[in-house]
Amino acid sequence: MDLFNSVQQQNKKVALGLLEKAERICASKGVIVEAITEAGYPEEVICDAVQKCGVNLLVIGDKENGNIKRALQGSVSSYCVQDAKCQVLLVRNKA
Repeated sequence: MDLFNSVQQQNKKVALGLLEKAERICASKGVIVEAITEAGYPEEVICDAVQKCGVNLLVIGDKENGNIKRALQGSVSSYCVQDAKCQVLLVRNKA
């Protein structure tokens, strides 16, 4: 149990560090953001946060996994496009 708690704490520190960096980047561009952390299934947590926080636009990354893999596994971005109660902007990596 101690190992689990230790890993969980480390993951939270990393997540908060990433959020702080993202907030600084947005602030430098004049974009107002509110960052939150939640635990759970990402697609559900994101869509719940959209409703709770009254989000107007959700910007989310989208990996190119291929149509077959996406159909079998689904994706967080696909779920959010279907279920988020706001506009969703997908940002794809130019890999």
